[in-house]
Amino acid sequence: MINAKLFMDANNKTYRNANFDLISGEEGNPTTDRPLIVQFCANDPEQLLISAKVMEKHCDVIDLNLGCPQDIAKWGRYGSFLQDD
Repeated sequence: MINAKLFMDANNKTYRNANFDLISGEEGNPTTDRPLIVQFCANDPEQLLISAKVMEKHCDVIDLNLGCPQDIAKWGRYGSFLQDD
């Protein structure tokens, strides 16, 4: 699961490369490494859209995590905790 808020920041190359290294072709071989699904956590639609646009040519599916009951999701206000708003 990739945090869309952190991933959308083009200046945060450390976070991007740690979670999905586009430069090194981490998406693998498109003929054998499929389907490739990237999951984001987000609570801001614009941040999710920016992150998804970066990834759209590198994966087959972009998923928004809406079921995460972990404390980190509660602190970040994403996953199942979005329903509390």
